[in-house]
Amino acid sequence: MELADKLNLLHATERETEGGPPRLFLRVPYQARDTFKAVFSGLYEWHDDEKLWSLPTTQRARLGEWIALAYPIREPSAIATASHLTAREIEQTRKEIEEQRAKLGDINAKRAALKAARATLEESRKILNDERDRVELAAADLAHDEREEEEQRAAIEAALSHLIDLPKLRAAAAQMTLLERDNSRTAIDRWGLLQVGFLVAKTTLDDAGLALEAVDFLATGRQPARAMPPGAWHSLKRLPG
Repeated sequence: MELADKLNLLHATERETEGGPPRLFLRVPYQARDTFKAVFSGLYEWHDDEKLWSLPTTQRARLGEWIALAYPIREPSAIATASHLTAREIEQTRKEIEEQRAKLGDINAKRAALKAARATLEESRKILNDERDRVELAAADLAHDEREEEEQRAAIEAALSHLIDLPKLRAAAAQMTLLERDNSRTAIDRWGLLQVGFLVAKTTLDDAGLALEAVDFLATGRQPARAMPPGAWHSLKRLPG
């Protein structure tokens, strides 16, 4: 790479200064400023109004060698052919390059790890969203089924209301369940009296050609009230014939 090309990397331009000799004005990458100031100590000037650095034009060759060493675009033989920089300046610049490379390596590794973590997070988020959709759909289906079941229960109770007193029979079944915890003669007799209400309800439903599982279950008395099957209060059937 020619010297002019190297200087172009830092947008280096030579121009007159007020009351002084011409100087090289350039922009120095932030990560290379420490070595720049160390190599050109006592020679550089900072122009805050323009945000530029400057060097005497006599430093043109040294600046070209330093650019080849310190700037991201480097010649492979830059260190071997440097003749205007001292061994200490070359070593300092090389050390800075190695440190910057190490930092860049760390940054790239962290970026790769972050990218992998982000991919995992995105996959987890997708799974979570899918599961949330499934839960919402299941909840909607459940609510629909519950509404249908409630409507069916209401229809059955309305259809039987002129035949039997379902609320009263439910209350009696609850009392029978409690009495089954008591083995006293009084509790047994009370259970039997409550069962009579189910015998009467069964007869009424039989006459109407209907059968309600809860009534049949407690009327027969083969099992305790607490063993009544779920949904028995709304399991209505029409008797054959």
